[in-house]
Amino acid sequence: MESIVARHERGLIDDIADAQAAKDMAERLGRYYPGHPWIVGYQGHVLVIRHAEIDEYIGGLMRQYAKGFCYVVKHHDHPDPKTFQRAAIEAGGKMLEAFGMPRGPWDGRGPSFPFGLFNQKIGVLNNGD
Repeated sequence: MESIVARHERGLIDDIADAQAAKDMAERLGRYYPGHPWIVGYQGHVLVIRHAEIDEYIGGLMRQYAKGFCYVVKHHDHPDPKTFQRAAIEAGGKMLEAFGMPRGPWDGRGPSFPFGLFNQKIGVLNNGD
């Protein structure tokens, strides 16, 4: 007896939705902060925002301790899509500010070391909390 079952696995549909949401958020960040090289994706349904220059800078600077730098925005912390989108835009701005880059159009300036990073709550580095 031969039986064929066709179904959509939950992960595949979720992955497609996450990929589209990441693309939409990257485009939104690009409108707020034009010219900046944003890398946006999902890992376990958590939005991960990276800036290619910052990521490379931290990866080179802290080679043995960190591969790069990202800002994580969790869906469950934001009750509706508008506050989630606003949190993601603010996350991008905080990253730029922390690394001494302009919060507007990118002028090509590279990141600088964020001396106050470990004394304030920014991204995933929370001064040990």
